[in-house]
Amino acid sequence: MNRFIPCYIAKIPLFLLVLFPTISFGQSLEIDSLQEVLSTSTIVTERIDLLNKIGFKYYRIDLQKTYDLGSEALELSEKIDYPKGKAGALNVLAIYYDLRGDPEKSIANNMECLAIAESIQNYTLASWACNDMAIIHERNGDTENALKLYQKSIAHAIEKKDSSKQIVGLGNIGSLHANNGNKEEAKEYFNRALAIGKQSKKADLLIWCHQIIGEMHFEENELTAATEHFTIAKNLGEQLNDKTSLSEIKISQSLIYLKQDKTELAILEGNEARSLAEEIGDFELLLWTNINLMEIYQKTQKTDQAIRIGQKGLELAKTYKYIEQEMVLSEELAQLYAEKENYEAAFNHHQFYLNLRDSLFSDEKIKYVSKLEKQYQTKQKESENVLLKAKQNEQLATIHSQKMLNNLLGLITLLVALLGFFIFRAYRLSYASRELLEEKVKIRTQELEAVNLDLLKSNEELESFSYIASHDLKEPLRNINSFTALLRREVQSVASENAKEYMSYILKNTQQMNMLIQDVLEYSSVSKSEESIKTIDLNEVIQKITGSFSQSIKEKTASIYINQSLPHLKGRPSKVYFLFKNIIENGIRYNENANPEIRIDLKKEGQFYIFSIADNGIGIEPAYHKKIFEMFKRLHTRMNYTGSGLGLSLCKKIVHNFEGEIWLDSKLGQGTTFYFSIPVDNFVQQEKETQASKEKLENTH
Repeated sequence: MNRFIPCYIAKIPLFLLVLFPTISFGQSLEIDSLQEVLSTSTIVTERIDLLNKIGFKYYRIDLQKTYDLGSEALELSEKIDYPKGKAGALNVLAIYYDLRGDPEKSIANNMECLAIAESIQNYTLASWACNDMAIIHERNGDTENALKLYQKSIAHAIEKKDSSKQIVGLGNIGSLHANNGNKEEAKEYFNRALAIGKQSKKADLLIWCHQIIGEMHFEENELTAATEHFTIAKNLGEQLNDKTSLSEIKISQSLIYLKQDKTELAILEGNEARSLAEEIGDFELLLWTNINLMEIYQKTQKTDQAIRIGQKGLELAKTYKYIEQEMVLSEELAQLYAEKENYEAAFNHHQFYLNLRDSLFSDEKIKYVSKLEKQYQTKQKESENVLLKAKQNEQLATIHSQKMLNNLLGLITLLVALLGFFIFRAYRLSYASRELLEEKVKIRTQELEAVNLDLLKSNEELESFSYIASHDLKEPLRNINSFTALLRREVQSVASENAKEYMSYILKNTQQMNMLIQDVLEYSSVSKSEESIKTIDLNEVIQKITGSFSQSIKEKTASIYINQSLPHLKGRPSKVYFLFKNIIENGIRYNENANPEIRIDLKKEGQFYIFSIADNGIGIEPAYHKKIFEMFKRLHTRMNYTGSGLGLSLCKKIVHNFEGEIWLDSKLGQGTTFYFSIPVDNFVQQEKETQASKEKLENTH
């Protein structure tokens, strides 16, 4: 229950944090010392408190002992009517039930514990009961109740003046924000927790602090720094014999080894993490270690081992009804069986995944509709209050003006009746004009609100389309592709040449459709990309691009030249990579020259850098110089050149996001030069100007 589990490839949220109490857990010497005191104690209440304390310390080492000790403490507490002991025993047993896959019984125990703890003003137990229930609610997707319980846990900790429990609450609220995509808010809570944690010398809190810092470095791909913090946490965990933390740290370290291409070490760490989870008897942790190990085997092309571990994990997830983990495992197993050409097993796992996803989507849709209804009602009330207040102010202003006018008229009516008449008339005309103007403003405001609502609806529909395109459109394509391959294998020996050709057409077209869907998704995600902005060395980008299609360069004996060192650009790496790669790749693809050449250059004009990428390819007719940047515009059939027709339109969108422009200059049969401008403010100024040099990046001969 109280645990920190690291990032798992890309399927699991970055921070699945559930912090642990400040008491040293799993410290063998301390447990031995407590058991020695227990063996000599004759005071029943003291024995109960010791049973609860030792039972809690065992949950990260041996869950069965946690259950046995908690049950004994509960039985003794009920015999002598000892509320504190009963509340503590209920909390210990709640931890056992949750880690054994029975969250409902865990919540029931903690609810009873909370009621007793608050009645006797034991804020320590009350704080833990709230924290543990919040963990389960967050895991089940009930963010609202989880947040309320975390806040209540912190309030009890403040009442007790317990800084360690405040760290727990702050860390878990940070985790909640991280899992919901609010990374900035998450960092704020983590920093507040770390500021308190660093002042403490308790080893268990220091383990958590270093795991948190290590995970942050891992997310930023700072693997050396992440390893340093995980090593410190590991050493502290070994001192405390904290097998749960050691298992979690080994999961993190295996992912680092995988990123560093140290596959054997990754597999070793993953298996050791799994063995520790089995030794403890923590089924949820064991499930995460299975998922992690399956991913490692899959990434290292060990398909049989990945399937074996995945099947074990799926059985465990089904037993304890971890639906999200069932979805992850069934989807991965479908892909693994497809790689083994076991299409029947792949289809069955894929259908199981779809059934789970549809069920989960229905529940989420009901919650989403309810949430929208509440937001709508709140917005309506706010609008009504604003209109009512505006009307009231208008009436008060009118009354005030009328009073002043009446006083003025009373003083001057006898002397300047005619003048008063004209003044009154002018006022009435002015008042009427003002009312007319206010009415027009009101109408325009309503029109703008309607437009904003339409825009919001359009954005929601676009997001829905992206979801459908990425899931529902791709799924039938995968099925068509899989069953066509299966059909071709079944009829290979008896099929006519026409039938074989038809099946090839089906496979080629599903591949083309998949490419088109992927490019449409890429196009729609450019503006709303969640990828962080980083400093990018454009010289390294060109080298990576050259390496990515080195085979095509060798086959065509192509050459790529960069006429001078390129600057460092601030942007999203994947988008910048796509911009240069697409233009360079087009220059090689649409090139019939015996020795294709690509030349890259740039110059500074005013507040812009102008990049040019020139080729000696087939060229483009002037009539198509602007149309080529439109979506789905192709100048050639797919029989001659592959592609979706979205590449250059996506390049245009990327450049526009930099507030720049893209254009071309081309002569048919002589080549094409693409130009694009990016404002100087987007570049990092180097300390020393690099000298222009003509450097050949690739010699393909």
